[in-house]
Amino acid sequence: RQWARKVGLGSGLVLFVFVATHFLNHSLGIISLEAMEAGREVFIAVWRSVPGTILLYGAMFLHVVLALYALWRRRSLRMSVTEGFQVVLALSIPFLIPPHVLATRGAHEIFGIHDSYLYELLSVWVFLPDNIVLLPLGLLVVWSHGCIGLHQWLRLRPWYLKAKPWLFATALLLPALALMGFTGVGKQLVLLARDQDWLRDAVASFRLPGSPDPVIAFVYGTAEQIMLGTVIFLALFVLARLARGYWQRRKTRIVIAYPDGQEVAVEPGASVLEASRMGGIPHASVCGGRGRCSTCRIKIA
Repeated sequence: RQWARKVGLGSGLVLFVFVATHFLNHSLGIISLEAMEAGREVFIAVWRSVPGTILLYGAMFLHVVLALYALWRRRSLRMSVTEGFQVVLALSIPFLIPPHVLATRGAHEIFGIHDSYLYELLSVWVFLPDNIVLLPLGLLVVWSHGCIGLHQWLRLRPWYLKAKPWLFATALLLPALALMGFTGVGKQLVLLARDQDWLRDAVASFRLPGSPDPVIAFVYGTAEQIMLGTVIFLALFVLARLARGYWQRRKTRIVIAYPDGQEVAVEPGASVLEASRMGGIPHASVCGGRGRCSTCRIKIA
């Protein structure tokens, strides 16, 4: 359990750094599109290199697998509001982020498209304006999920209380600057796109494969498959949890008695904190039941 938490934390930090640098790149749009493109060269030099690719997608794979493992280990899905909100954000990511990833790096790797910021912003602001809200929403969901995870990890550190206002301000400021850059340059491109000659030259720089139809079919077709696969997997995951619980209840039940006379029956493997939550009994757990503090430790007599 300890190694799983450490690997999960490490992989989450890698993904958080990736999103933070992505936001920094977006924020350069406050200066100009040229500044965004210059920042992108540094960004892809790091994250599209062989080590960067292995690190990024390896971290993504490990983080998803270990998050599912943590949910599987829970004997109850009752949790604090903060933990529940973080889980909801995580579950929404496969429905928001895939089109963006597939339209940029996916299209670059498969079709050889030059996925510059000009390509990305024109696609969103001119050709597919429905994504003007979807793309920023997806990035904000990922960012919020990561910020909650960092807060859960750091909140027991002695220095965190003093640093918290500054970290909170940074957590708000960085996506705000990214959205300003994204919106400012996007609106400029909408005006420039009215010039058909300029628009024709811009589209030519994308190196599209004759017609954009294969690219659009790839992006949205693959995204739909990912979403459908996610729904099917989650349904099977829930059914497997229900089957496990039913089987465990048939084998044996453990009854936990509380000082006020209340009793909660749980299946083997459940923690006392989970039992309290299942029974609707208030139970302090500053660290979220991870055994890092003293509020959820139980004396067994």
